[in-house]
Amino acid sequence: MKQLKHLFLIFGAFLVLMPGLVSFSHIFSGHEHHLCHHYAKKHFHAKDLDCDLYKYHSNPALEISFLEFPVFIPKITREITVTPYEFLEDHEPLCYDLRGPPARFT
Repeated sequence: MKQLKHLFLIFGAFLVLMPGLVSFSHIFSGHEHHLCHHYAKKHFHAKDLDCDLYKYHSNPALEISFLEFPVFIPKITREITVTPYEFLEDHEPLCYDLRGPPARFT
């Protein structure tokens, strides 16, 4: 039973790692495949029958494109703004607003 379990473990690991090993050997074969970036257009691709990886379709699941933001340099303007609201300037703080917790004097 233990040998059968060990055999299934090795066979399962081989099945999981097989596509990666075939893809790794494809690096040294001397040709390359280009990924399709035209998802919105209807078009056909030429079949490459000499390639072993023809059945594996490897379009990226996520394509990361970084946004570029221009540098914003604010203009410093010295203007005096006239406002009809005077309550902001004439505010007088009340005595109980600045109170803290009671302190013990000894």
